[in-house]
Amino acid sequence: SGQGPLGHGHLADRRPAPAELLRYGDRQVPGRAQQVERLGDERAVAVVRQIGLDRTIGFGAAALAAGGLGMSVALAVGWPSIVPILWATTIYLVGLGLVMPQAMAGALSPFPDRAGAASSLLGFSQQTCAAILGAIVGHTLGGSSWPIAAPMAIMGCAALMVWAMPRSARQAG
Repeated sequence: SGQGPLGHGHLADRRPAPAELLRYGDRQVPGRAQQVERLGDERAVAVVRQIGLDRTIGFGAAALAAGGLGMSVALAVGWPSIVPILWATTIYLVGLGLVMPQAMAGALSPFPDRAGAASSLLGFSQQTCAAILGAIVGHTLGGSSWPIAAPMAIMGCAALMVWAMPRSARQAG
């Protein structure tokens, strides 16, 4: 009956939750963020083989900045359609799929003997920053999409700026 020893259903027996919804005005659109990010992850393997780790991160960071700025432009112009917002979000999430795995691999490669500890530190830092930014966005979210667009644009541009720094400056830090 799918009941575990404590009376709870086994994780594998649970049905997937309904797709999350993206709210835009009075419209709701099924969220497919994880699928889009996975597309970036899958494409990244081929891209890394062709152009290398660092340039893949650069292309991903450019997509992060373009997606965040694109969403900001769409909101500033006031397009009545959700399509520009969805395209900007798609570009951002593909960039995330290009950056995250390669950044993790690049950060762990100098510490092969301590990869577990380094991975834990990176995961903790990522989740802590996400929780803080999520709390700020959640607190400021109201009738506008700016509290979502602004952090996407700022973080996307910050990622691109960090990548664009000379390699010697990144290694010295």
